[in-house]
Amino acid sequence: MKKKKLQAMFRTALMKKSETMNARAFAVFAVPSATPQDIVKKLSDTLFEAGTDPKVQQLMTNYLIKGPLDFAQTNAVFKRDTEVMLKVLKEIGLKPE
Repeated sequence: MKKKKLQAMFRTALMKKSETMNARAFAVFAVPSATPQDIVKKLSDTLFEAGTDPKVQQLMTNYLIKGPLDFAQTNAVFKRDTEVMLKVLKEIGLKPE
C-alpha cells in the first residue's frame, strides 16, 4: 500500500496533521471481573513495585519504555483512551458495543 493511502486510512478529524504517529508499548495483566478489588489492588501494587527494580528500569530505559504506572494512574489512562477510542470508532461509522 502506498504511503499516502496508508496515511489517509488512519487519519481522522481527531488527529493532528502529522507525518508521524506515536505508539505506546504496554503490558496488561488481566483478572476475572469478579476478582475482589483488594486483590486487584495488591496485584497492581506488586507489579508497580517490580517495575521499580533497577534491572527492570535499565531494560525499560534501553527500549525507551516509560516506567510503570500505579493503579490510579492506569485507570485514568484507560478511561481517557477509552473515550478517545469511542470517538474515533463513531467517527469512522462503527457502533461500539
